[in-house]
Amino acid sequence: MSSDVRETCLCSKCGKVAAEFAAFRAGEATGFMANREHLLRTGWFGELLRPAAYESAVALLEKIRAGELIALAKEDPDMFGFFCRKCSKSYCTACWQIGPPEFDDGFYDCTRGTCPECHEQVLDD
Repeated sequence: MSSDVRETCLCSKCGKVAAEFAAFRAGEATGFMANREHLLRTGWFGELLRPAAYESAVALLEKIRAGELIALAKEDPDMFGFFCRKCSKSYCTACWQIGPPEFDDGFYDCTRGTCPECHEQVLDD
């Protein structure tokens, strides 16, 4: 990531990166969102790009920095799937026991996982 406005969430079990977030202004990034302000999450289930006003993306990074992951995970479970909502800890993909993708009538439904504390939740929907 080239943005200097970023925040990293580390795995509570192994200390590796669980997810990294960065805020980009239009023109700072490459790819199809290069000309739009956006938020980028990497390190968890690939990349997740979300169009967002730069100021809103920076505000989200400040909430992460302040440790407000419980509220953020309730508000956006997909963006914060790495965060266990029962034990309130972040885990990387290596520390989650990630189940196979689930399908409903041939279409992707979700992926569930179990955290190191044995709590199951939907990780991606």
